[in-house]
Amino acid sequence: MPTRSIFWLGLICCLAWSTAPLSAAASSPAVTTRTMFTGADGAVPTNGDLLYDRQTIFGATYAGGAFDQGVIFQVAAAGTTEATVVYAFSGPDGAHPNGGLVIDAAGNLYGTTAAGGAHDLGILFKLVRPASQGGVWLFSVLHDFAGPDGAHPSAGPTFGPDGTLYGVTYDGGNVPCVALFIHAEGCGTVFAMSAAGSFRIIHSFGGFPNEGAGPQTNLVIDPQGVVIGTTNKVTQSGDGGTLFAISPEGHFTNVSEFFPKVLQGFPIGHIVRDAAGNVYGMSQSAGGRGSAVQGNGIWKVTALTHRQSLLKILPGVISKSGIVSDNAGNFYGSATGSINEVGVVGAGSVFVLTSAGSLQTYAALGIENLAPMGGVIIDPTGVIWGTSSAGGQICPSSASLAAVGCGTVFSIAP
Repeated sequence: MPTRSIFWLGLICCLAWSTAPLSAAASSPAVTTRTMFTGADGAVPTNGDLLYDRQTIFGATYAGGAFDQGVIFQVAAAGTTEATVVYAFSGPDGAHPNGGLVIDAAGNLYGTTAAGGAHDLGILFKLVRPASQGGVWLFSVLHDFAGPDGAHPSAGPTFGPDGTLYGVTYDGGNVPCVALFIHAEGCGTVFAMSAAGSFRIIHSFGGFPNEGAGPQTNLVIDPQGVVIGTTNKVTQSGDGGTLFAISPEGHFTNVSEFFPKVLQGFPIGHIVRDAAGNVYGMSQSAGGRGSAVQGNGIWKVTALTHRQSLLKILPGVISKSGIVSDNAGNFYGSATGSINEVGVVGAGSVFVLTSAGSLQTYAALGIENLAPMGGVIIDPTGVIWGTSSAGGQICPSSASLAAVGCGTVFSIAP
């Protein structure tokens, strides 16, 4: 099942009291804390990316809210403000949103929860935008996962060019699962829901020998409707995941395999595709056996040759963010420390891998915005937005978080 627990709280507590100097340059952009979660309006923003729409930032927290099962929130993009709860999950209607949101042309929101629902295996949901400002969003469950049709959605959904909604589940499926790691309900799935509301599984992963298991990143859809994504692990020999493609006709291709003992493995976070069809993302482990430098990796798989390359190692950091790109070809993400070419210090940062290949801290976050785990987004004005999983105010909704805070939303002006 997906990483649904907040196992990294011990690390957060240690980082909260770190006095190591930050490595960001004095000229780095200023960080503004926009929102400090209180527990009632959410707690512990985790893996999902934020969403920008109509001068509003939308996002999800793993915990907090009226039932401590997580919330969907909104924050005004202008000024420092409190978060407003769009919807608070209670369990039977879903629990613990753990991926990003997407939005349709009418302004309605779609997302997934990792747990909850009738079978406690997660849901796919929709929130209909109210007709007037300040109105009530209308919540509905689009699909309640039961196991053979998928279990534990592990990333937010993605719209295809025809309005079909695509997504992944970490577990579940309708084929036998052969994998080194236990997947009680199956190796995971890729699912689709048409604009008319018809749900189907377009692929169930089989694990060994080369199908992959446990997808955790978002999907990207190319202009021809090809669905592209990753699995986090693959075979009984301990290999570290795959990049796959599924044609509109349903043909599955294992495009590239990741090998952590040799180079890198275990794709996580947000992946992106450029105009040439090349795919980029982050690996949980990079450097390979015997390498002097170990850490997260930023990778590229070329469209024409399917050649995989390791663009850069993020030495010593913990990051689940994945990457986003700007129009100049730079990649951005978040990490639990400040990045330089030789190591990591400090409480957290947003990093940049420039188009010229230089890895550096874009902005040091400091203790107030502690331990970012989600990705970052870039709004139309060039402002970067992200969340920290801790820091900010004390967190009455969870005693284990009281010392380090409920988390924040922050912005970084260009």
